Amino acid sequence: MELTGLADADDVSSPQLSVAIAPKFPLEMRYGRLQMENVYGLETSDLKMPFQAEFYTSSGFIINSADGCWSYNTVADVALDQSNLSGGNTSVIGTSGTLLAGAAEEDEQLILKAPGANNQGDVIATFAVPLWLQGDWNQDGFLENPQATATFGVYRGNDRVIYWREVLNN
Repeated sequence: MELTGLADADDVSSPQLSVAIAPKFPLEMRYGRLQMENVYGLETSDLKMPFQAEFYTSSGFIINSADGCWSYNTVADVALDQSNLSGGNTSVIGTSGTLLAGAAEEDEQLILKAPGANNQGDVIATFAVPLWLQGDWNQDGFLENPQATATFGVYRGNDRVIYWREVLNN
C-alpha cells in the first residue's frame, strides 16, 4: 500500500510525498501541524511565544494531546526576521524540550529577548519542524514551516485589572 495524498469528504486535501505503508497493527492516521501563537508586549520585556501540535478533525484543528515525542531546541530550530524592528535586535533565549500532551511546557516555550527601550516593531519567528508538523499556511498546496509574529512596543495592560471605567468630568 502507498500513501500519495489525503483528502476528506469536503475536498480538503494535503500534499504528501509517496510513502509505502505496511501496518502490522491497527493504524490511526492524522493530518497534523505545529501551531505558533502571535504575541505582543513591551520592548523592555522578554516575550514567550507558545506553540502546540494539532491535528485536523471534522470540526477543525485541535490540540494533539497524544503528542509527547517531538523534541525541539529553540536556538537551533528557530529563525528570526527582524527587518520590521526599529533599532535594537532580539534573539532566541535557548530552551529545549519535548512536547507534553501536545504543547511546550511554560518554561520551555519559544522566548524572545527584549530588544530594549524604544526598539519597537514586529519580528517573525519561523520554526524549522519535521515534515509531519509543517502546514499549508498560505493555502498554495505546499507545506511550510510554521511562523508567528512577535510585536515589541505594545502594552497589553495590567493582569490585575478586571474592569476599567473612565469617567468624564463636565
